Amino acid sequence: MNEHTSYITGELTDKHFPSRFSNVIYFSDHAKFFLRYKSIYSIKVPVTGIDNFRINHKMIQLQANNYLIVNNDQEVDCLLGNSEKAISIFIEPELLADVFNTCKKNSENLLSNPFDIQNDEPMFFENSYPFENNPLSELLLKLSNSFDLEKKNADKFDISFFFKVSEALILSQQETFKEIKRIDAVKKSTRLELYNRMIKAREFIYDNWDKNISVDLLAKSVCMSPYHFHRTFSSVYGHTASHYHKLIKMKKAKELISLKTHSISQVAEITGYDNIHSFSKSFKKLFGSSPSHFLNN
Repeated sequence: MNEHTSYITGELTDKHFPSRFSNVIYFSDHAKFFLRYKSIYSIKVPVTGIDNFRINHKMIQLQANNYLIVNNDQEVDCLLGNSEKAISIFIEPELLADVFNTCKKNSENLLSNPFDIQNDEPMFFENSYPFENNPLSELLLKLSNSFDLEKKNADKFDISFFFKVSEALILSQQETFKEIKRIDAVKKSTRLELYNRMIKAREFIYDNWDKNISVDLLAKSVCMSPYHFHRTFSSVYGHTASHYHKLIKMKKAKELISLKTHSISQVAEITGYDNIHSFSKSFKKLFGSSPSHFLNN
């Protein structure tokens, strides 16, 4: 391991963490933990299993294929979870501020971005996020998929890695703040509350992607009227909740087909299609090729 990399297994206690974090990536493998620490900017990624955190009195349960963003100078409670493998990336505020200010100077888009700035220190939207099509998700997914190899390849995690993660974080959060701005509310606190509810609804869709989900059920899950929920969700994500659910179903179908553990007809049935013809038509419309062509290429 080098100065930027640490590997943890077994019982995880305060002695594993310094009094002040630096730029470091932790690979934990079958570690058991129950501790509290003050974090700098950090990103938590369970590779397998579930991790539990409490940040600002908010409980967050984090599953594989999701990540959690933590702002600088936050008190974090790591509660006993059942994750087998996990990754934590810590980024010094000075490094992240340098990347942020450089990006801000070189990008008109970032200049108009509504980050909360305190002494040139960005404040990100602290929450869990699913792996989606953004720079940070792509980087974290690559790390997760090659966990066993990456933890042995410590030399690659030099300072340039943390520059890359910081830039990906900033670019990904840029889209998050754009989504927040789309919510029709005067008060910032109202927009943030509604956005939190949209995140919960989206998580509900991900957790129940293979089930039938109505707009009424989604609205009820976040304590909103059906129309208010429909309007807000559509504004934030650019799709109705029903269409978003369909997109997630097809992405999951693509993953199942690529694993080759199910036949195409089985995948069609799992995703709720009555026949393989309708499934193939929807698959081709979204991905540009039929399921059989995707399977054989």
